[in-house]
Amino acid sequence: MRIALKKRGILVPEDLRRIYEEAIEFCSRAEIHEFVRFRHPDSQSGSDEPIKFFEGKDAMFKRVMDATSARLLRTEPAAA
Repeated sequence: MRIALKKRGILVPEDLRRIYEEAIEFCSRAEIHEFVRFRHPDSQSGSDEPIKFFEGKDAMFKRVMDATSARLLRTEPAAA
């Protein structure tokens, strides 16, 4: 996703690009933690990131969908 956004980012408005980048970072932090935990089971580094991910993934996904729909359909995003 990061590579696609980097290659085609010129076609994405700045406000939408920021939302995408935040979503990518949000998912990446949880993924990195799980990778480190798999390699080093005793590590406690960033142990709350997966919990944050599972608690916030639906809201983040909705935010990305709403912002994308608003841009494509030229409508206002739904109030959260």
